[in-house]
Amino acid sequence: MYSWWALKKATSKATINRMRAYFEKVGKPERVLSDHGTQFMSGAWRDFLSQEGVQPIYCSIPHPQANPSERVMRELGKFFRMYCSETHTAWARYLPQVNYWLNHTAHSTTKYTPYELHYGVPNKNPIRDKIKFPEELPEPYAVKVELANSRTDKVHKRQKEKQATWSRIPIKDGDLVLLRVPKQSNLLERKIAKFFHLYYGPYRVLRSFNENAYELVGMDVPQKLVGRYNRADLRVYIQPENNND
Repeated sequence: MYSWWALKKATSKATINRMRAYFEKVGKPERVLSDHGTQFMSGAWRDFLSQEGVQPIYCSIPHPQANPSERVMRELGKFFRMYCSETHTAWARYLPQVNYWLNHTAHSTTKYTPYELHYGVPNKNPIRDKIKFPEELPEPYAVKVELANSRTDKVHKRQKEKQATWSRIPIKDGDLVLLRVPKQSNLLERKIAKFFHLYYGPYRVLRSFNENAYELVGMDVPQKLVGRYNRADLRVYIQPENNND
């Protein structure tokens, strides 16, 4: 299920209050995936999830593709460009309706709506009140979940095969890597993004996660964690040969 809350300030307290209301209305998930925003990294957020028996997990830095909600955010942006191009501040007024559309529209991967997979019953389509559709054979909820998982796995497999074309060199724990760090131009400091180095390092791989995310530590302070990064932002570091000739 996709849920957006328009918050004036995304503080830990406000986020916890919204999530608590969501748990009471919809139910508790086993895990909550988020980015590394300060509200999600705070002790209050972690303590709240621990008390609720929910495990917090985090996507890679700075790789938004690892967060499934980013795909939905792109759709959200399309709607706002259509309805708010003239008045940008009107986006909050359309948010509940856009949220409803996305939760009640069949996903291209699972072929089911998020509402149907979450609650186990088909969502009511107002169009069916006006148009007579052919009768559909009911599917047991367990079958829907199994089919949705199978279709999702197939898509992930295709994506993984595609990634293999640019990440054929494996990275192991202990390897040295270079890290791509996006830079932005700064007019006041007279810095141009194109003039920065593309990669920085080397850093040492502390541990890997699912073969596509890696925790890095510094070379000067081996135990100082740099962060967790996606494979797409890493390149294997080849140490220069010592030539004494």
